Amino acid sequence: ERLTRRGWAGLAVGFAGIVVISSASLRGTGADKTMIGVGYVMLGATGVAIGNVFLKRLAGHVDLWMATGWMLVLGGLPLLMAALALEPFSQTKWGPGPIMLLLVLSLIGTALAYLLWFSLLRHAELNRLNVFTFLPPVFALALGALFFDERPQAVEMSGIALTLVGVLVVSRAGKAHGGLEEHDGGVLPPNVLKRARK
Repeated sequence: ERLTRRGWAGLAVGFAGIVVISSASLRGTGADKTMIGVGYVMLGATGVAIGNVFLKRLAGHVDLWMATGWMLVLGGLPLLMAALALEPFSQTKWGPGPIMLLLVLSLIGTALAYLLWFSLLRHAELNRLNVFTFLPPVFALALGALFFDERPQAVEMSGIALTLVGVLVVSRAGKAHGGLEEHDGGVLPPNVLKRARK
């Protein structure tokens, strides 16, 4: 998969939007802590990008449900060990509310999200999908305004606009299907089509 010039331009615009959104938090008090947070976010984004490359290679070769399950197990075990070692279990207060939140976050916010993402990786170009990872800061600002009455600053609104433009440009860039083929009204990777034709 190769990005066109238009695709690279879209990535640059989208990334610039994220920088603009973050710049509002990099000024004033607490800027040093914000920089540390931005560094962690960049490390996380790098890990997600590398992980998506490996997942794209697996897409079409392994069962969708099994791949999702193993991702959750391999990702959850280190977190469980870290929590047992670092978090005081005695301070955890269980009840209907926390249990419901845990179930929603684990089943819908994590398991279902990974399942849908892995399914998309089987049917679409990775470079177009990765650009949608620019959107979480946009959603975070929107949810903050909706539920917590937080008003985005003008610079943050400018960053949101740049990010959305970048996502739109990349999603429309390149060839129609970038090496994917139509099959019964859908788009399938060549390796899947090859096995289906046998």
